[in-house]
Order: sequence, then C-alpha cells, then structure tokens
Amino acid sequence: MKLPGLWLCLSFGSAASLSPSCLSAQFRRPGDFILGGLFPFGKDTVNLTARSEPTLPRCERLFMDGLIWALGMRFAIDQINNSSSLLPGIKLGYDMYDTCFEPLVALQPSLLFLTRNGTTGIGILCNYTEYQPRITAIIGPHKSDLCLLTAKLFSSFLIPQVSYGASSETLSNTELYPSFYRTVPSDKNLVEAVVRLLNQFGWNWIATVGSDDEYGRGAQALFLSMAGNDNICIAFEGFIPTDLAEPNARKQLEDTVKLINSTKVNVVVLFAYSLPAQALLEHSIRMGLGKKVWIGTEAWMLSDVAAYTPNIQSIGTVLGFVSRTGTVPGFQEYVAELFSSVEQEKFCQQSRELSRLMNTEVLDTHCQQCDHVTLGDIWPLLRVTMVQPVHVAVYSVAHALHRALGCTSEGCPKTPIRSWQVRKDVRAKWQVFVTSQTDCHNLSPPKGQLIAAGRITILQTRTTVPKSILISFPPQLLHFMNTLPFEVNGQSFRFDQSHGTNTGYKLIFWAWRDGTLTYLPVGDYDQSLYIQKSQIQFHTADKKVTMAQFLLICLRLRFSWRCLADVHSCLCQEPTSECFRRCQPGQFRRIKGFNLCCYDCTDCSENTFWSSTDSTSCSPCPQHQWAPARSTRCHERTERFLFWDEPMAVALMTLMALTVALSCLSALLFLKHLQTPLVQVAGGGRTLFALLWLLLQSLSCCLYVGRPSARLCAVQQLSYALCLNGCFSTFVPKALEISLLTEFPRCAPRLLRWVTHGRAWLLVATSLLTQALLCFCHLRLGPDYLVADYKSLPSEVVLVCGTQSWAAFALLHGYNSCLAFACFLCTFMVQTPARRYNVARGITFATLIYFIIWIFFVVVFATLRTVLRAVTQICTIQATTLGILASYFVPKCYIMVFRPDLNTGDYCQNPAEEQPEEDSVNRQ
Repeated sequence: MKLPGLWLCLSFGSAASLSPSCLSAQFRRPGDFILGGLFPFGKDTVNLTARSEPTLPRCERLFMDGLIWALGMRFAIDQINNSSSLLPGIKLGYDMYDTCFEPLVALQPSLLFLTRNGTTGIGILCNYTEYQPRITAIIGPHKSDLCLLTAKLFSSFLIPQVSYGASSETLSNTELYPSFYRTVPSDKNLVEAVVRLLNQFGWNWIATVGSDDEYGRGAQALFLSMAGNDNICIAFEGFIPTDLAEPNARKQLEDTVKLINSTKVNVVVLFAYSLPAQALLEHSIRMGLGKKVWIGTEAWMLSDVAAYTPNIQSIGTVLGFVSRTGTVPGFQEYVAELFSSVEQEKFCQQSRELSRLMNTEVLDTHCQQCDHVTLGDIWPLLRVTMVQPVHVAVYSVAHALHRALGCTSEGCPKTPIRSWQVRKDVRAKWQVFVTSQTDCHNLSPPKGQLIAAGRITILQTRTTVPKSILISFPPQLLHFMNTLPFEVNGQSFRFDQSHGTNTGYKLIFWAWRDGTLTYLPVGDYDQSLYIQKSQIQFHTADKKVTMAQFLLICLRLRFSWRCLADVHSCLCQEPTSECFRRCQPGQFRRIKGFNLCCYDCTDCSENTFWSSTDSTSCSPCPQHQWAPARSTRCHERTERFLFWDEPMAVALMTLMALTVALSCLSALLFLKHLQTPLVQVAGGGRTLFALLWLLLQSLSCCLYVGRPSARLCAVQQLSYALCLNGCFSTFVPKALEISLLTEFPRCAPRLLRWVTHGRAWLLVATSLLTQALLCFCHLRLGPDYLVADYKSLPSEVVLVCGTQSWAAFALLHGYNSCLAFACFLCTFMVQTPARRYNVARGITFATLIYFIIWIFFVVVFATLRTVLRAVTQICTIQATTLGILASYFVPKCYIMVFRPDLNTGDYCQNPAEEQPEEDSVNRQ
C-alpha cells in the first residue's frame, strides 16, 4: 500500500529534525504470555578476541535488516493483541534482544529466557515438568550457527523456537532438536534449485565458495554431493572467513579470488551471509576478477551488499534464489507511524515505563544505535527485506497457543500453559505412577520424554491401572504446532515432518536501471524450475561488439523478430562455463586430470558406437553387428566363408580338377596294363582300388567350399580319413609282403599267403572296417561343429568348422598315421639290385610325404579360426593326394607310356624273386 505523500514527507522531516528517538524502547512489553525474540540489531563485534574479562561484546554497526525483522515481530504481536478472533482477551508480550550474529552474544538472552518466571535464576531440578520459564516461545535467531546453539538449550526444556532464517539441514533432525521450527525452506531445497539452474544453462564447470560457518559449510557440502550426481564439476571449492577482524582474513579472501581466477570459470556459487559475501565481492572488484555469473541466496542477495559495495555493477551477472514469500499488508504504514510516534515525548515516556516492567536492569536490548535511525534510513529496505517469515513465525505460536488454551469466540482462559507434551504412543506403552517421595536417582523415563513431578516409577505393562492415580496429560503447545495448519493473511501454512515450511523459491536477477538496482523475478522453483531467459541480460566482458559479431549472432537466431526488435538482447547471450569442447558425433569423453568435466574428445574404435553427447565411453555393438571407427550406429555383419566364386576357391577347384584328372588317367593306364608285370608287382587290382579312393579324396574338397553347416562340418573329417584309409589299406599287404621276403625269409613261405592274392583284400576290408568304426566313435565323442567367429574380422562373421574334441580328432586320424608308419618301417630299408625296379621305394616316399604334410597341417590347422582353415584343409588333401600319386603311381605310368621296354618280368620283380638269384650267383 502507498502512504499519503504528505504523511510520508512529514514523517521524514520529523525524523530528521529530532534526535535521538526512543526506538530502542519499543522491543520489550509485558503480557499474559511472553514471546522472546533474537534479532541481529548489530554486526561487526568489537574486541571479541581481546576479551580478558567475561564482559558482553559490543557491536560496531547497525544491521538494518535485523531491525526490520524485529519491527515485523512487534507488528505481528500488535495485530494479534488487537484481534478479536485470535487469542481474544489474551495479551501477548515480547522481549527482544540483539544477537550481533555472534553465538557469545546470543547465549546471554537465551539463558535469560530460561530463567524461572519472575526470577533471574535457572533452577537445577530433577525434572522440569512443573518448571515455568519467563517466556512461552522464542522467535529467532536468524543464522544457523546461532540456532544450533540455542536450539539445544530450548529443546532440553521443550520450549518452541521458531526461526525465520536458519536453513541448515542439520536442524531438520527432530530427534536432536524436537522443539525447533522454521518458516523458511531448508538448504536441501535451496541446493536442489541451484543444481537445476546450472543444468538448465549447461554450466558444469564452476567454483563454489561458502562462508566458514554452519550455513556455508552445510550448504556447500549438500551442493557438492548433489552436483556430483548431476555431472557438475567443481573447479574450486573454498571457504571465506566470517570474522573479518581476524589477521589472516584479508589474505584468505585474496587467495580465494586468485584461485577462482586461475580456474577460468565463468560461474561462481556463493553460500554466505551478507558480511562475508560483501567482503568477497569487494576483493573481487579490487583485484579485477572480471565479470562472472554469481549465483547467490537470499542470505546476501536481498541485503544491503549492493548499497555498501562500490562499483558493484562490475562483478557481472547476479542470479539467486529467495524464498517465495508474500508481502505483509500494513507493515510499511505501521513502521512509518511508529517512527512518527517515537519522536513524541509522551509516547516515549510510556514506552520506557512499559519496558522497565520487563526487568531492564537485568539485560538491556542493546540497540542504542536504533535511536539514531530515521525513517529515511530504513524506508528503502522495507520493500525488499522479507518480513513474512517473521510474521508467520509469530502467528504459528499464536495459533498453537490459541488451541492449547481452548479459546472460544468469547475469550481464552488465562491458565498456565506448558510447552512440552507426552506422545500418545508413549502413553500407551508406559504407565506412570506417582508416589509420595522424590528421588532423582529413581527416575527412568522413556527416551526423549519428560515426566511429571514427584517420585516416579516406570513400568512397561499394559495392565489396568486405577484411574485415580494415573496422571492426566493436558494438551500442550508443541502438540498443536506439530499437527494443525494455520492461516496468515489468507495463506495456509503447516510445519512438515522436519518442522519446516517449504513455500518454494523465486529466481531473482539483479537488474540495473540507470544505476539503480532492481530485484527482478525471472523464474520460480517448486519441485521444478521455470526460467524466463528472455528477461535475463547477461553482462559480457565487453559491451562493444562488432557488426560482424552482431550479424553472426542474428544469423544463428535466423534473423528472428526478437533479434531485429531488440539488438541488446541478441548481444547479451548466456555465457558458457565448461572445461571441454563439445564432442562431435562418434566421439566420447576421455577424462583428463582430476576434474570429471575436463576431458578430450576421442574417436570411437571399431565395433563401438557413440550413444550420447555426455557419454564417457563408446557403447559396444551387439555381437551380430559391427561399426567402423567414429561411428554413430552399428551395421549388420556379413557372413564370411570360402565362396565358390572367389579367386582362392577357383584356384583350389582348378587344382582339384587337375588332381582328379591325374587320378583318372592313372586309373585308365593301370586298367589297360593290369596284367603287365609292372602293375602286378605294384599290387594288381588293389592299385585301381587305391586310385578310386584317391579320386574320392580329391572330390571331397568340394565339402569345404560354400556356406558350411553342421552336417557338412561333421562329414568333412570323416570323408578325408576314410578315403585316405582306403588308399593306405592297399599299401599294407604290399608292405608286409616286402618285409617278409626281405627281413624274414625263413618265415615268408608260411606267412605270405596271408598278405597276397585274395587274402590281401581281406586285410584291406578289415582296415576299412576299423576306420569306419573309428568314424562312428568320432561322431559320438565330438564331431566338428559350426562356429560363428565374430572376433577374427571386424565387419564380418566367419563361419568355420571348429574341432569339438581333439581326442576324437586324434583317434580318427591316428589310425591312418599308424598304417603309414607301419608301411614306412616295412619298406624304407629294402635294398634293390641295379637295373631292377624298386617297388618298396614308392611306398616309402608316399608315406614320408604324408608325414611331412601332416606335421605342417596339424600346426596350422590348430591355430587358424578363419576362412584359411578351410583352405588349409583343401591344400592338405590335395598335397597328400598329389604326393601319393607322384611318388607311387606316376613313375609307373611313366614306364607304361614312355618306357614299355622296362615293363618286363626281369625288371619288375618282387624282392622275393631277386633274393634266390643272388644266392645262386654267390654259390657259383
């Protein structure tokens, strides 16, 4: 409401002409129930460290906000005393004292509040259930440090204490501070709002500074824990002194400014009260810190920091959260009328008489500087200082008192009231019996409860007790403060479980209009944050911008109407505060150093992809997909095996065709010359049988080309082993025959019949049958299976046949190796005379070539998991086939085609026939 201009001018003129006033006598009044008040009338304590006697410290300067808060309490009590609906017939008194922002100063009035009503002493009793202190409830103090001290005192007596400014989260512990309440949100809600603000603007590289007191330490600790969970990195964290008179306070402030400047941050979060905040800002300006974005709180943003800090506009942009409180109707008029009254002698005389009724000789209000304050001094701050928290605090006590007294519309009984209460759940578990004697040592109350006077015995029972001896527990003050809501100026309030009120926050921007500071609301926070960014004009380091910069900004805004209509808003873009550059798609953040927000952008490697801009690593692709380096998505893998149309397969199939042709040509020649001595000495019909198996072995190479399957994998090794066994089984009778004739001539006549003619085929069939049984065992023990290899190639999945059991593999091919080794032992030592054909030599070289090939094959085959595994298998089959053909069959084909003159009985003789001739020659 606006005051009439004439009244306001008269008030200003009257206040300026008369000095001093009696404003200091307006903070103590008697009443039926007394409310204590703790307000910071002064600041800057003097000679606190130089005290040599237990005298009360003095405050050097007047703190105008504290004076306004005290006037807000006086206004609320006067309203209640004049109300006909709230506490009718009851007069509330008040007793307010200065705290000077100092625990030592606040302790003395707090002890005075605890003195027995009508005395100046505190009784030392066994219990205080019948103890009646001089005050009913306490309003204040403002700082969290002071509340942590006073709340322990008042909670021991269960006296309600309602703070209008303490926001420390520690005070939310209702077990430690059961009678503490507050009408402002806790620091936890404030820190959540600050973190939301930083996230909305993308500021993740910041500095945070707190005052070295309970408020600063507690708020900063909460902020650090929440910021870490939201990927906000702290470039610097520190504390600034609260006692500026300390010798090293100046150096500590200077070091803080230097460290902030060294981090290159653009955003500073400041949790501090007005005095340390002002000191930090002054040093920042003096040391040329540069323009930053300062995020503050109502602890200093709405104080007189701006008024008393020279060149404050040069610090940059100031944003901060203040409690969302309403105005107190009639308060400004009330203050103006009061300042007019304190200049009148009659009013001052009455005020001093009423103040003396409160035992002023015990402890004075200690606000002598208040008598020199004029309405002109206080008027500018009345519009910005938040008085509603004080107003609500007084009304919360008044409403609880109204209900505790059982007031009606006709009036309230003037009976003593106790602040403490006994919980109903405790009363249900504990029965209290009163006896005639009093003995402190026998007291055993439930934890956290106070017991009535007299000797008390506690019994944990649920038995029925005579009602005549049960103590009656009347409703008390704390009970109604905890349970019922109350209304103040049409707005409903209620204390939550932590004894606090969360009315939300307003986001305030320091806007300068022609050198005048305006607190401009630019957003709200109540579980979610809303910001009017267009209302915020960030102050850049240099207001002068070139036309090119202007056109670049407007081009980014696509020459929108806002850009063309308001050039200044285009130039004042929001600053950035980051320790990194934005990573491009396909890059991830690689942390460097100790700060999580300092990182390099690194390309994603193969088979990984970029998932989000704030990821610190690339996500791996699923096994069936792949991705190139610096990719943003994964692609499906293609299958890789030995295709029919690829050059390697064509070359191998060509070689196979040549091997098949050579086998067929050899078979035709052997068939044509089947009855000749050369073919008969080589094995006769069994040679055709061997060539047939070599032909099948060559054709088995087709099983390794094309897309493999589980069945093909199981058949591949079986076909190779069985075909090779068919060839080697024909060599066994011939090798045994040669061995018997050369090494065991005496046993030869008796045993040759088992390895020649028709019984030789029995050996061949037995060998094939044995190999067939081994093939069956291989299938049972662990056949080869289809393997999808995703690791060998980056973009393809290799389909190969894997060896499931090496024991089964050895069993399958070991039998052929044994046959080859037996043939080699039977033939490698056989001597043949000159001009005679050596049949044994062909078997020796065939088996030797086989062993050489298999030594390389096993080594390579065991290590390969790519397409080359199939190539290796084909090459091994072809090399083995060609080796046997070249060492055993091709020389015979050469004789049959090019040297038919050697295809005679004399040249082609068995070793058995050569040996008798040698013996006859020796006898002659």
